[in-house]
Amino acid sequence: MNWRGWIKVALAMFVFAALHGAGAIAESIPTSFDARFEQSMEEAGLEFERMLLPLDCSKAPDEPRLVDSILVHFCSDAMENPDSPYDTRRIVDGFRRFRVSAHVLIDREGKVIQMVSLDRTAYHAGVGRIEGAPERENRLNEYSIGIELMGIGTRSEMSPFMEVERYDTIDPKDLGYTDPQYDALNRVIASIRRLFPEIGRDRRSIFGHDEWSPGRKTDPGALFDWERIGLRRYRGESGDSR
Repeated sequence: MNWRGWIKVALAMFVFAALHGAGAIAESIPTSFDARFEQSMEEAGLEFERMLLPLDCSKAPDEPRLVDSILVHFCSDAMENPDSPYDTRRIVDGFRRFRVSAHVLIDREGKVIQMVSLDRTAYHAGVGRIEGAPERENRLNEYSIGIELMGIGTRSEMSPFMEVERYDTIDPKDLGYTDPQYDALNRVIASIRRLFPEIGRDRRSIFGHDEWSPGRKTDPGALFDWERIGLRRYRGESGDSR
């Protein structure tokens, strides 16, 4: 990051302290990992904002993390506001209320919002397992970066969260994912892989919450096109599309 970038960080820290008190800023200082990530977002031409969640939404690892996976999710405020499901502050507040998190959130226009420092363990995967990695069972948070896309799944995928009648009031343009999101996701994945080179560019390393915990989770769901990020649709298929 150049000197202008560091000035921006310092100003943000000063404003945060003025609004929330000195104790709060101690929980919200970006790390060197975060500075490198922000710089890569700037170099990629992506709009970036840092909205770090409180520390009780994540945890500091006992030792530097071995990160070898990316877990893809969807999120929205459709359950409470189906007519306006993508208000960023309401969505971030939802993570805060439930004390869960992901490292990165990508909005409908492709803006990247960082919610957790990349060297911290976010609470995003929960219980689950993935074929070929028995040591990860119920422990994926420790080994992964969580990426949330603002998106809404199919009627059946959303049925655990909302009534069908309420789902049917959602504007069809708010379903699935947008072109700017796919573009941003590709760039975010490339940046994260530079920071964590153990992450492969394949479906062994990059997969969905619904694959980690089938039957319990439905995101990112059938409307997410894995081929738009250069990967096979199904994790069991051999090879990748690039």
